[in-house]
Amino acid sequence: TPPLTDPAGWEDHASLRFTLLSHFTKPGDATALERVGAMLYDFALEMAPSWPAAGQPTMHLALTAGASDLRYLVGYLTDAGSLILEEGLAAKEAPLALKAIRHAEAIAEIAAQMERDLED
Repeated sequence: TPPLTDPAGWEDHASLRFTLLSHFTKPGDATALERVGAMLYDFALEMAPSWPAAGQPTMHLALTAGASDLRYLVGYLTDAGSLILEEGLAAKEAPLALKAIRHAEAIAEIAAQMERDLED
C-alpha cells in the first residue's frame, strides 16, 4: 500500500491504519485489506443516519477522534523508536529511532492542544 502523501485523500484510507497494513508484506494482501476497510467505512457512512445520535456535536467528536488517533501514533512511534534504542536491534537505525521519539513528543503536544480546545 503506498503511503498517504496528500491529506486530501484521507477518505481513501479511512479505515485501517498504515501502521497495521505495513505488517502485510505479501503482494496484494495490504491492498485487499484496504478494500475491506473501505467497504466498512462506506457501510458506516451509509448506515449512520439510522443509528442513534452520538450525543456530542460534530466538531467535538472530530477533535476527540483526531486527538485519539494522534495519541495512538504517539504510542506507536515511541514504542518503535524505544525498541530500536533499548534492544539495539538495528544500530544503523538509531538516528531515525531518536527522530521517531522526538516526532512522538511533538505529536503529543498537538493532541494535548486539541484536548484543551475541547475544554474551552
